[in-house]
Amino acid sequence: TGIASMAGEHNTFAVKLKNNGTETVQVRFDILGANKDQLPAGLQTAAVNLSAVKADGTQLRTDTEWGGSFIDLAAGKEAVVFITYNNADAARGAATTLDVFFDSSRGDANTYSGSVTLSEMMFFTVETSSGEEEQPGEGETEIVETVLDIEELTFNNSEANYYTVSPGAEANSINVTYAEAVGNSYANVSANIVALAQNSAFSVKVVNNGEAEVTLRLDVMAAGSLCVTSAKVNGKAIELNANEGAVVKIAAKGEAVIEVAYGGEVPADQVLFMIDSCVWNDETVHSGDVTFSEMKLLAEKAEQPGEGETEQPEQPGEGETEQPEQPGEGETEQPGEGETEQPEQGSEEAGQPEQSEQPGEDETEQPEADAGAAA
Repeated sequence: TGIASMAGEHNTFAVKLKNNGTETVQVRFDILGANKDQLPAGLQTAAVNLSAVKADGTQLRTDTEWGGSFIDLAAGKEAVVFITYNNADAARGAATTLDVFFDSSRGDANTYSGSVTLSEMMFFTVETSSGEEEQPGEGETEIVETVLDIEELTFNNSEANYYTVSPGAEANSINVTYAEAVGNSYANVSANIVALAQNSAFSVKVVNNGEAEVTLRLDVMAAGSLCVTSAKVNGKAIELNANEGAVVKIAAKGEAVIEVAYGGEVPADQVLFMIDSCVWNDETVHSGDVTFSEMKLLAEKAEQPGEGETEQPEQPGEGETEQPEQPGEGETEQPGEGETEQPEQGSEEAGQPEQSEQPGEDETEQPEADAGAAA
């Protein structure tokens, strides 16, 4: 579909999808540049897709090497998808075409049927983030990070002839090279980490030193069973496939920080890295060079009451502790008029010259009456 007139001045495409069928459908969106028919040497696709996200914030897979943003939508479900694209790509050109693939880019020979409704399509501009996402609200749970000493970990190789593990060029890192990794072998490099049990998330920085895109799957295991509950890539949530950990594509010479949360009744005890070996229908032999660093364990900080909660009992309301030491004004230092002086009126003769100090409603008038009597 030609979109030049609508997409030319913008950088984001939005669409609502509804799967009317009875099976999960995979939909792929390619936003193609004007040079799609004259693609410069070295580029595999004319797609200018940069990223894709669902309305709920879940990050979707975007293949920046071969093109396309993908969503797997369950039967009867619907979703709103936002795709950001580069409208200033000098090599591929400005966006001119939208291609949509329905169950036809899975890479298999199976036959599919289904029904999908696309609606509410629009192009618009999203300004560069102002950093609001990096300013968590006050009172959010504090996260405690524990940096792992990679040199103290033992990395096991499930296929000795696939991967070679060695210390990385940088401190506290490892390097993995391989030349015979079969795409659907599920071969992996793993490490047993006892401290996983005392935490709730694992984070690692991955750098692709090779010349081709790397597909990496990161699993956290508990006694041999997957226990990953959610994942983020570069701080953004990604969608998890059933029975898989975080699956991430890293462009040639690219890098990513992957964070996976985990949990369950059985304590976690192991991490697995499946490098170019985790796509069930990929029988290709892969080679590559990947560096892992900045491995961390994350946990919520416990037993930290809110600010001021423990201090309040020591700071009673102003005046509450002082009042017993400062009796009400007039009670001892300034007694109520006539209240403490009454005992001085032991006889009427002694009190008559001072009748102006006697209590009663006519306190100020009584001296005048005495003056009249004297006269």
